[in-house]
Amino acid sequence: MLQKFYDRAFVFLKLVEQEYASLCQSCVEWESLHLRFLLYYLIRFRITSDKDFYLYHFQTAYRLYLDKYLQEGAILN
Repeated sequence: MLQKFYDRAFVFLKLVEQEYASLCQSCVEWESLHLRFLLYYLIRFRITSDKDFYLYHFQTAYRLYLDKYLQEGAILN
């Protein structure tokens, strides 16, 4: 199930990596961040099926998450 949701968001996640390339993080660090947020998102919003996973909502939540933690300087720690 996790792989299915990750696949749906894959293009968006790669765009995020490009936009925030100035952070100079490795692919492994990005993958870790993406997966941690995806797990948080699925648990927080109790996503249990495809019909509950709205890509636009996920994208918006992820952007807010990145903006908040980039300001605090603790995103990839």
